[in-house]
Amino acid sequence: MTEELETDHEEWARKEIEKAGGYMQKITFPGRRGAPDDLIFWPRGIKDLAEFKKRDTGVVSYNQEEIHRKMREFGTEVWLLYTREETLRYIRVRTAWRHA
Repeated sequence: MTEELETDHEEWARKEIEKAGGYMQKITFPGRRGAPDDLIFWPRGIKDLAEFKKRDTGVVSYNQEEIHRKMREFGTEVWLLYTREETLRYIRVRTAWRHA
């Protein structure tokens, strides 16, 4: 089995998030290196930023750490998702209100 690329994980995640009732949009921040890859919208006004990485080689750069820290200071959730299992866990967290 070949190793999964970040783009493969990201596309799989998009499908799973949409099946679960969310919406994921690729984003760019012109002039800002290190910004998260995607914006994810959930019912009830929940919005998250997500960064997809490969488990063994996916390193978070200094620029990414700084931008993620700044975004968290403003109350935005930034999720680092390395595996499909972590992505499914994230989806369960964001859809738990349905089962409460």
